[in-house]
Amino acid sequence: MGEGLEVYLASAALVGKGIHELDRLWQFELLYLAAQSVAMNPGLYRAVEHPGGLTLREINCTSTPRRWRNAAGLVDLIVGVKHPHVPRMVGTPNGDVALLGIVLLHPKESAYIEWGGPDAGSVIAQRLEALPPELVNNPRRKPVVSG
Repeated sequence: MGEGLEVYLASAALVGKGIHELDRLWQFELLYLAAQSVAMNPGLYRAVEHPGGLTLREINCTSTPRRWRNAAGLVDLIVGVKHPHVPRMVGTPNGDVALLGIVLLHPKESAYIEWGGPDAGSVIAQRLEALPPELVNNPRRKPVVSG
């Protein structure tokens, strides 16, 4: 059961891929690294009780498309973004498990969260949730903030 939460990354790029193809996709590498970060930081659930409550910063996902990496070549993620087809919680014989969507942040979105005050993460999460689900983790997605 662990902490009672699991992360997922929704992406059309994963649809129809075989298990042996997944490890070659940047989306899968990003999900793996996010899961490791969450596993190494117990008690994170309180930080993600509201969308935008947690940003994982400076993850070294070398396969992520260049325009999504910062000047140091690292990426940021926002945790807890809702997906319309994934429940927030699932029951298991050992208790409830929270399902937390992760979304790759564009450097402009990361800067907005860093400098935008306490509600900036929630603003980004809401804008991402308003997008069609197939666009959220699409590498061609435009940032949800300007600047």
